[in-house]
Amino acid sequence: MIIAIPSYKRSDTLVKKTLKYLLKDCKVDLKCITVFVANKNEYDEYVKKTPKGLKVVIGKETLKGQRNFMDFYYQINEKVLFFDDDIEGLYKKAGSKTKLFTDLNSLYKIGFNECLKHKTALFGVCAVNNGFYMNSKISTNLKYIVGCFYGQIITQDRSLSVTLEDKEDFERTMLYFHKYKKVVRLNMIAPKTNYYDEDGGMQVTRTEKRVTASALTLIKRYPNYCSLNTKKKSNHTEIKLNSRAI
Repeated sequence: MIIAIPSYKRSDTLVKKTLKYLLKDCKVDLKCITVFVANKNEYDEYVKKTPKGLKVVIGKETLKGQRNFMDFYYQINEKVLFFDDDIEGLYKKAGSKTKLFTDLNSLYKIGFNECLKHKTALFGVCAVNNGFYMNSKISTNLKYIVGCFYGQIITQDRSLSVTLEDKEDFERTMLYFHKYKKVVRLNMIAPKTNYYDEDGGMQVTRTEKRVTASALTLIKRYPNYCSLNTKKKSNHTEIKLNSRAI
């Protein structure tokens, strides 16, 4: 198993949340995990704060740059799980509720086997940790692959590199769907995370103006794939995907 975690100014959060979930709850071997940081100062901080033996790599300063750096850090056809640094856990639908899911090996196998079966290179999970919005189905139509956790078969295809700092997960979803005509989503699994509310990470540089500009850029590029989401009540400009797109 290969796990990649981009992180910026969140060494404490990384240890308390994502690493705790992976190492203690899922019993993942430390050697499977690589953390990607922005610069030498961040590297020194993370080496000091994280478990001894954890691999820390200096990548790029921005999230967009870091995402693209990681895509070319790994070899073609390697299967990588990408976690954000503030994931408290993955949860599985249990009736109308959810429960902590720790069998990461089975998720790894199922997700990537579905990618191979459907001839695509990206899989993800439901974005909202709420049993009401989740179901037991595996979908392959155009559904949002949330950026805080996803699996990717490395292609080193530059046409799949993201270009935006905000909404980059929407962009990635549409890039892969446009190329392969399918993205896999395991709708019975969802992450537990604070999204916009965690200190550090993208919150350091994100502005509402930039979020809006990114949303409008995607709508202009992919009018058949997405549109403004005027129904979602949020303090941020949101978009929605056209699940019937082909």
